[in-house]
This record gives sequence, structure tokens and C-alpha cells, in this order.
Amino acid sequence: MLRDFHIHIQEPQIEALAILAAVTGSAIYTSDPIHEMGESRRELLDLILPSGQPVDARYPEWQSMKELRLIVTKAESGTLVYWFNPTNNEYFATPDWKELAGADAEYVWQYHGTSHKICEVPYVRVAPRTGQLFFVSNQELESEPGNLWKW
Repeated sequence: MLRDFHIHIQEPQIEALAILAAVTGSAIYTSDPIHEMGESRRELLDLILPSGQPVDARYPEWQSMKELRLIVTKAESGTLVYWFNPTNNEYFATPDWKELAGADAEYVWQYHGTSHKICEVPYVRVAPRTGQLFFVSNQELESEPGNLWKW
């Protein structure tokens, strides 16, 4: 799936599926020739590489969520919050960041975005067949993490 040749899904879908596999604790492996991958795909592989520790994913609201999926996972320096949208419809979520990531949560970094105080992110838009990943912490991140587990 990480190759950028002989594949017929678009970049946002590849990224969404790779992150979904990582945050749920699925096995991460590839038979794709890494030396033939483009830089963006190697960066995606670096992002999802496991830390060697078991992943303890939670699925709040899973029973009540019909289409949009929410996965919450602890990382080294905070919490990963990931909304996955497998449908052809756009969805909006209104997160309770402190409930999802803990009472000390103060900042969120939206993947491919920037850092914000949690009060500045009252809703999350998830486009069709994509996902939205947030790194949630009690400290403001200075740059986008290069790995889900080490930041």
C-alpha cells in the first residue's frame, strides 16, 4: 500500500488507511521496495513505525457511531485522537478533548497542520474516505511529530 506505483487509490486514502492500521495496533509491514518509494511515502512509513510497545487503543462512541470512527491511543508524550471516515460523505465531530485525552490536555496538533489550544478546535471536519489525526498533549508541540509514538 505504501508504494507509489501500481496502486489505484489516492494519497489521502493511503494515508488514512496506514494511520488507521497504526493507531489500532495492527501489524505494520511492507513488501514494497523502500528504495523505490517516494519521499512522502517513506515519511508515512516513518510516521507509522511501531515503537515496540503494545498499542492500547480505545474506541469511544464506537457503538453509537454509524459511519465516522473514533480511535484514541496513548503515545509517549500524550494521546493520539483519530477520526476515520470510510464513507463518501463529509462528517463533523465535536470533540471533548479533555474527556478523550485526559484532564491535563491543553493543546492539539492537527496532522499536516499546526498547534492550537484545545478551546480553539471546537469541531473536526473529516472529508470522505480520509481521516483526521490529532496529537493531544499538556504541552504545546513545536513541530509536527515524525512518528506516532515518539513525540
